Amino acid sequence: MATYTQLNQQDIQSLADNYDLKIVEFSPLDGGNGNSSYILKTQQASYVLTVCDNKEFDEVFKMGQLLLLLEAHNVPCNRLISPVNSEILTTFATADGVKPVMLKDYIEGQVVEQLDETMLSQVGRQAARLNQIPSPDYLPTNHPYGRQLFPRVVGLNIDAKYESWLAEEIDYLEQHIAANLPRGLIHGDLFYDNLLFDPLSDMPGGFKAIIDFEEACHYHLIFELGMGMVGACVNDITVDLDKARALVDGYQQVRPLAQIEKESLQLFVRYAAVATIGTGTVQADTSTFQDQTGIITVSGGALSYLLIRDEANGGGSAVGAVNMTTDESLILYAAGYDADNNYLSDVDGSWSVTGSLDGIASSGTSIEFSPSTSSTSGTIVLSSTGLTSDATGTVTVGTGVLDQITIRDGSGGSGSEVEALSLTTDETHAMYMAGYDQDNNYIRDVNGWN
Repeated sequence: MATYTQLNQQDIQSLADNYDLKIVEFSPLDGGNGNSSYILKTQQASYVLTVCDNKEFDEVFKMGQLLLLLEAHNVPCNRLISPVNSEILTTFATADGVKPVMLKDYIEGQVVEQLDETMLSQVGRQAARLNQIPSPDYLPTNHPYGRQLFPRVVGLNIDAKYESWLAEEIDYLEQHIAANLPRGLIHGDLFYDNLLFDPLSDMPGGFKAIIDFEEACHYHLIFELGMGMVGACVNDITVDLDKARALVDGYQQVRPLAQIEKESLQLFVRYAAVATIGTGTVQADTSTFQDQTGIITVSGGALSYLLIRDEANGGGSAVGAVNMTTDESLILYAAGYDADNNYLSDVDGSWSVTGSLDGIASSGTSIEFSPSTSSTSGTIVLSSTGLTSDATGTVTVGTGVLDQITIRDGSGGSGSEVEALSLTTDETHAMYMAGYDQDNNYIRDVNGWN
């Protein structure tokens, strides 16, 4: 995730004051789309603070309303923390304008890429519980990346073969999606990375929570299962039929599917596959049918933002706060993403530093930061024309290991280096053994006289 809005310690505490919280530690949080999120820690608990960079206040306010509704219905998800003097949100003023800010509790849990059948059965049950909650009238009535958007891609001349295939899929979905399918509240993005598990959870399969309700909408309820099969039941490039069956069986223990939904499930697996990016086939079955699509190929979007990572080609992690010494180096990579958080390639960007850090190479897809000056700190910034920039967390540089000594006439590295001296027997001369690292940064006075 690109950290669109950079917050320092003062900014963080100023925002936390709206919630009567004293922050002892904070760090950027990887993940998200169009947001800048940070983990905040107090002595008692942890929270997720989100600055909504690309959303209007009204849109974020509705998201807060939804989280309150889900809490009222005991849905296992992030709990909204309301500011002291307002109902749902606070704001943060930036050079780009005033942005809405939301605070939620932080849920300890793990993302599991390959879910077993017990886990998926519980995911199905929780999805069904969610789908039974009365849908509030402020939710959108189309999925945020649903089929109403597909025609916009056809004719862009990105990939003629893909666009021809997509046009056929648009026609097929238009002809076969029934008009009278049940609709209601759906999460809309039931992928494995929006599900948290914890071995200590008291729920079956260690289920802990469903997170990230940004795609929530009032839509075809069967779309929830179609997306869940594509997002949580895939082994390599095909849907694992045993996993898909566990998901559906768990769902029907809470909300039995109508006959028209059973007949549409295969179609909505296909629909969900078209709506998400990737290459492969999708296979699905119920107790009465089985089918597999042809090859589904979806291209990434245009470059939208940059993210500083610690490995090339989108690998490793986004770089947050770093503590290092002058003996160490830090290699950083400029990863480019589209607006939907799909990694595209490493990008030739411009690099700069803030604070008192040593200078770095000005451009490239990667840089090596090898500081020689200790007791410095700041951030490393990556930018490129037309793209949203990114910055590391605070990089703090300390001294390296003891490498050399110098005899000086002042303590603590002060005074001058002692060279030739002429003394009488009546005189004394204080001398100190000053220790330095390999970059000549003073460390401490040391013992070891002969």
